[in-house]
Amino acid sequence: MDNKKPLVAIIIPAYNVSKYIHRAILSSIKQTFTQIEIIIIDDGSNDNTWQIIQDYAKKDSRIIAIKQNNCGVSSARNKAITIARSEYCVFLDADDWINSDTLEFLVDKVKSREKNALVSVDKRFVEENSLDETLNDISKSKETLEKISPQKLLHYFGNPKYSLKSACFKLFKLEIIKTNKIKFRENISHGEDGLFVFEYLHYISNFYYFNNIKWNILKRRDSASRSVFNPKFLTAIDAANLMLYDKRNTQEIKQYLLNYCIKNALDLIIYAFLSDKETKSDYIFVHHNIKSYLSQIRFFKINKKLLIKSLLFLFFPQTLKFIFKIRHSFSLGAKNGKSENTFN
Repeated sequence: MDNKKPLVAIIIPAYNVSKYIHRAILSSIKQTFTQIEIIIIDDGSNDNTWQIIQDYAKKDSRIIAIKQNNCGVSSARNKAITIARSEYCVFLDADDWINSDTLEFLVDKVKSREKNALVSVDKRFVEENSLDETLNDISKSKETLEKISPQKLLHYFGNPKYSLKSACFKLFKLEIIKTNKIKFRENISHGEDGLFVFEYLHYISNFYYFNNIKWNILKRRDSASRSVFNPKFLTAIDAANLMLYDKRNTQEIKQYLLNYCIKNALDLIIYAFLSDKETKSDYIFVHHNIKSYLSQIRFFKINKKLLIKSLLFLFFPQTLKFIFKIRHSFSLGAKNGKSENTFN
């Protein structure tokens, strides 16, 4: 490692990604902004991932390679945060990659903003079977910028445009993270990214979103997001509840988050319905939370569609299951066998 203190840490958690991690590491090494450290935490892989990481670490002194027992992505990221010496950090998934100028772009933008600004860029999704055609860096022709206050931004938390439910695509200030003891919750396996970002937003001046595509997300055929329902997905409800009941929320923000929590819970149980994987304990857990959300209807306005879905789930769950199975079947037919999210 160069004695000069790095400015940006690229944090890469890795678990059984020997097929993909080359691209993530190479895209980090080839950054035009070179004042970096690359912290790769192998989370107990049992394939060739660790060997690949070690091979790259021997070639580039900026790479810090650490292997730990399998404790999850949150544990790996938290460990990397404690190790990082940089002023800023980005979180890069091991099967994704960044454009060669991504860090240069982010640093340039944040340095020209006020203290504690959070800068974010756009991303693109790449199908695994189309990689050969889409590996080149691309950017949109016309750059646009949106400046949003953290209070207003919380009203857009579920908006995929700003990707607030992901820790990727953003340049975080490590002083804010460490001083305020912001961590990824290791007992939450889904929704932990959004909870981390939610906590971080309380300490920023403004959020700056640039539409430049600087991040590449691999849509793996075997990815967790495309797998059948897993009860661990329900920890996303725990994450959403921690946001909803945060004492710092204004009434306006709490109203938005209440609707967000209802939609989140309904999406999850419908996902379980479509997979035919729901258990009695899963149903009881979601039922309890939906009922709790609706008990606040006297104080907050709930979206009518969400209210109807919630009541169907509480009193006629099999009817709700039937409706969405039919919708999903029509969706599959319309997409010629390609599934899509029908939970809206």
